[in-house]
Amino acid sequence: MSQTTYNLEPAIGFHGQEYDCGFNDHVSAVADEDIPFGSVVVRGGGDRRCKLPAAATDITDAGKVLGIALFDTLVPQAEGTTVPGYKAGQRVQILHEGRVRIKFEDNLASGAAVYARVAGTGTKGALRSDADGANAALLGQARVWKGANGALGVVEINKRGA
Repeated sequence: MSQTTYNLEPAIGFHGQEYDCGFNDHVSAVADEDIPFGSVVVRGGGDRRCKLPAAATDITDAGKVLGIALFDTLVPQAEGTTVPGYKAGQRVQILHEGRVRIKFEDNLASGAAVYARVAGTGTKGALRSDADGANAALLGQARVWKGANGALGVVEINKRGA
């Protein structure tokens, strides 16, 4: 069967992709566990190590938050991977300051506060609009730069100002 329809426009972006090349600051750390692209990462079990947040204090203590794990085309993904990201032991590219494309768990409007999931149903480190009971914590160093309803939005993170 031949292809009868064509997408004339490329996808606008993807989850965990750096939004622009403005005043961005990157850091890197070695993953203590598997880390999906676009997740908030915090200090791990040693120097220059990172992990997903496991408790609200991982997010509310600004000194623990490293930033957001960026999409990296050089990280191999197994065929059929449903949640692409870094494997434990790999170097994680982290956006410490700047803007990143994010697929939110729910609807967020521009300028809204951002919460990071630490427990419950969903991916730890995912971004959302509220605390979901006690399953997410306010990420004070971030805000929604471009809102989204079921599509990619943009989050701005500023760890230097923390």
